[in-house]
Amino acid sequence: MEKIKLTYFNITRCGYYRFRDSALAFGGLSETLSDIKLWLNGKTLRQTKVFDPADGDSVFPVYISDLAIDAGTGDALLITWNETPTTAGGQVAAAAGDDPVGSVDVSLMDVPKGGIPGYPCFFLFIPSRSIVVTIRFDGQVHNGNPGLSRYIDDFLGKFSSHVVVVENDDGVRINGYVTVHGGEPQNVRPVYRSSQARVPGKLEWLIENRTQIRKLVRRDRLLAGVAPNYSRLQTIWNWFGITTPAVPHSGSVNFDFELDCSISEEQLDELVEFDALEHDKNKDIGFRMIGESGVIHWLSHALVKQEIDIDVKRTHAGLTSANDLLKVLSNHRASILSIVPVE
Repeated sequence: MEKIKLTYFNITRCGYYRFRDSALAFGGLSETLSDIKLWLNGKTLRQTKVFDPADGDSVFPVYISDLAIDAGTGDALLITWNETPTTAGGQVAAAAGDDPVGSVDVSLMDVPKGGIPGYPCFFLFIPSRSIVVTIRFDGQVHNGNPGLSRYIDDFLGKFSSHVVVVENDDGVRINGYVTVHGGEPQNVRPVYRSSQARVPGKLEWLIENRTQIRKLVRRDRLLAGVAPNYSRLQTIWNWFGITTPAVPHSGSVNFDFELDCSISEEQLDELVEFDALEHDKNKDIGFRMIGESGVIHWLSHALVKQEIDIDVKRTHAGLTSANDLLKVLSNHRASILSIVPVE
């Protein structure tokens, strides 16, 4: 048996929308999942990449390693493979964790020819409730939702069956989106958006007591190999008065800090939205209130999440069959849905 941690996200947009209109024009979650499954047919893992990150982008390339859809419920289990950074020579760097700061030894390991270094992430889609549930096995830090969101958004924009492409001297360009093949392009845009589901009441209490907030608390985990994070780590060292910091080029650094402040309603909304995009096991935002000594109200405590035990076979790299995992989770479907807030 393995314990898995589930975190719930509401899917607020998925498909094609007319400009300045929140109503779905065509597409939808179930259709998008079926479209992705059809598009995956016959492809290699490398061919499933739909975007290349820009310089400084915190989301690295994402691939799909498996996808299964239940014909009865429409539920789907999608497994992504999330690429991790390599050196300029195409090697993976590993720092000796027990070496003293300033004398850290780094080993470089070759990636097999054609290999894609990375880790898997698992997602359960329940279209009937417009939710996606991230699944983290024991020891897994990232839920992968930012990469998933970017993936589906780019798939809708570039590769779905609704995309119309035309050839020109430079190759191909997108000429719009149609409801059916051969139809006229519509004045629509592809959109996929999700937000973390929150327990009713907890966030509302924080909003109602916003004027009692006296400190903002931030917990974070920075990956040293990402350019923006490396600059942030240098800035943190500079705060200590060290002008030539020994900032690691790989690995991660956990830290937290507190800031005396008062929060406006708009700022609180921004913090909640930011936390929903950033949140994982090592990232959180909390608040200390007037008259409450030693108590931190973490935004993560308002998230809809649960833990369950399942029996599923995984490889040494942590992968499993999407079909097998979907079947196992179908036995827990009632429990999984029981905590989803009804809107």
